[in-house]
Amino acid sequence: MTLIFAFSFYLTSCKDEKKAVVDSIIKRGVYEGMYLGSTDSISPQWKNYEALTKKFSEKELIELCNHTNPIVRCYAFKALTEIQSPKVYNVLLQHLSDTAEFNRNYGCIGDYDRVTDNFLDEVGYDKRDSTNFRLTEAQYNQIDSILLYRDEIKKRSWLGSIEFRSRRYMLQRTKPLPQLYVRIKEIVEDGVYEALPLLAQYKNLSDTIIFKKLLLDDEFSNRGRTLKNYVRNSVRYFPSPAFYPILKEQLLAEIGTNAISDRYESFPLYIALVQYPTTDTKILFETALKKSDDEFEQRSKFINDALKKYPSKIFEGLIKNEQTGN
Repeated sequence: MTLIFAFSFYLTSCKDEKKAVVDSIIKRGVYEGMYLGSTDSISPQWKNYEALTKKFSEKELIELCNHTNPIVRCYAFKALTEIQSPKVYNVLLQHLSDTAEFNRNYGCIGDYDRVTDNFLDEVGYDKRDSTNFRLTEAQYNQIDSILLYRDEIKKRSWLGSIEFRSRRYMLQRTKPLPQLYVRIKEIVEDGVYEALPLLAQYKNLSDTIIFKKLLLDDEFSNRGRTLKNYVRNSVRYFPSPAFYPILKEQLLAEIGTNAISDRYESFPLYIALVQYPTTDTKILFETALKKSDDEFEQRSKFINDALKKYPSKIFEGLIKNEQTGN
């Protein structure tokens, strides 16, 4: 009877201890890295995470991956990868549409994250460092397909870009396979501008009207900045003659009004124009280099960098030697 009581007390004690760990994660209310702020002190959440890896069974961690609190879910999944559970991939697939938001801190940097992105980062989906679990090529391909065809890819952030970074990673490495064309065109038409370079690689003449319309879009907003970056960069894959007059007019407008923006938005305009290695383009760049205004140095650098990236004999003499200035 004494042994039974002692065992029962032990189980209750363990249960209470584990509950205290989960409650502590929830109370802290933020996902943290190992260190607290800019110090070398171990963060409270990291101590909680270490407790998960040492005190919780694989079954318990899997159950916690479905906890109502997104921070608990993320630490539980991280712990699963740490113990190299064979169930990691199945759990991951169940949470690819888990878009719950939570606050996170890494050192002195604080922002927010989403469960789906956090889980995918943990397994190295972005091809960077991961925990002990590594995706196979077949698993990468399966996840890519799932993310491409689910509607989370259409959700936009306040900056006008895709809300979920994992979907951006997916589009960056997706190849223009024939069977994906319809889907790629569909999401472009729904405002997923990150897919424009991929659509351009199909070089489908029927898509010319889409690119012309977007090149002419001059909305001044975060959405407009994102659009300009991606549609201009797309021209390097699909340099249709129909786009050249638009690009030329936009460059001339910048020269005449000091309207040049930053590298994110304006440099792609020069990248687009060098895809047309003609005398007309050379004269256009010469005109730009002759105009002395507040933006001359920046414009000159854009031209120089674009010509170095995509050299052509017709532009010889325009590239400046940065050491000599000639």
